Amino acid sequence: MSRVFTHAELVALAGQWLERRKHVVVITELCTAAGETPDALGFDGASSTLIECKVSRSDFAADAHKYFRRDAWRGMGQTRYYMTPKGLIKPSELPTGWGLIEIGDTGRATCVHTAGQYFEKNANAEIKLLLSAIRRIGQVTPAGISVKCYTMQTQCNATLGITPEEEISHANTEVSTF
Repeated sequence: MSRVFTHAELVALAGQWLERRKHVVVITELCTAAGETPDALGFDGASSTLIECKVSRSDFAADAHKYFRRDAWRGMGQTRYYMTPKGLIKPSELPTGWGLIEIGDTGRATCVHTAGQYFEKNANAEIKLLLSAIRRIGQVTPAGISVKCYTMQTQCNATLGITPEEEISHANTEVSTF
C-alpha cells in the first residue's frame, strides 16, 4: 500500500525542492491580498517557479476552475509544477506547459514531466507576496535575509528587522552617503 501524504508534508517537500534548485527566496502558503496563495513559490533571481501541491484528484480538478488558472497571465510563476503523490495524476492530464513532480513512498521528489514553457506571470501579485513576506519577518531577521534600506528622512542605512528603541536613536546620528 502506498504512503498517504498530507498537504502540509507536500508543501514542505516543495519548498525543499525549490531550495535545492538554487531559488534564493522560497515562500510557502503565505496568504496575502495578492489573490493567489501559492503552495510554494521560489525566486532564483531571474525567474520564479510555482509549485501547487495536490493530494487528491478532486483537488487537482478544482484547481482548473480558479481564475488565475483559467487566465494563465493572472497566475504566479514563470514556470509551474504540480507536486503529487506518485501516480495521482498522469502527465497527459497536466495543463499545457505545466510540469509534474511526484513524491514516492520514501518522500523522494522526482520530476517526471518538466515544465514546458515560460508563462506570462502576474508580476504585481508576486511583488505583493514578496512585500508581505518582508513585512512578516519579525523581531529576529532570519539567517540569509538582509535588506539594506536608504531613506530620505534619515539618510542612513538600515537592516531589515526590528531594532530596540535605544539603537534607533543612535542609528539616526550615523550618516552614510552613496
